[in-house]
Amino acid sequence: MNARKLTVIAIIAALGLGIVGYGLNIRSQNAYAAEVAALAGNDEGGPVGLMKAIHNLDLTETQRAEIKVIVREEYPKVEPKIRQLVEARRSMRSAIQQTEMDEKLIRARAATVADIGADLAVERARVRQRVVALLTDAQKETLISLQKDADQRVDAFLIKLGEKIQANH
Repeated sequence: MNARKLTVIAIIAALGLGIVGYGLNIRSQNAYAAEVAALAGNDEGGPVGLMKAIHNLDLTETQRAEIKVIVREEYPKVEPKIRQLVEARRSMRSAIQQTEMDEKLIRARAATVADIGADLAVERARVRQRVVALLTDAQKETLISLQKDADQRVDAFLIKLGEKIQANH
């Protein structure tokens, strides 16, 4: 992997634009990759959205290098939690898919997922705070605008999904 690609991946891992929780349930075979995206706050369903955001932020080479340092420092702290979350989600899915529903078991497994998710949310905030401190005011405004756009896309998706479900009844 070349240095530029590694830098882009580091930036993707560092920027906190939102949370992708539903991506893991849809693509269980890509659960680990989806959790890395969630750590970065990617709510576009993959690295494409964050690469677009990075381009829109017009980061300098110095900013890219500093973000890479942050990711190198922070990732070892969160990687074990990401793996724990993936395993906890798999365990919860297994409880959900049992032939006989066991509400107590499902709730216990969901609570474990929530606890680990809370730990990761704190880590995402820590990384995001360090990264945002490197941005110019204009880049911060762009980041806020990108988040609002992402929220609007999610809202529009949910509206369309609800309409489609209602139309099929």
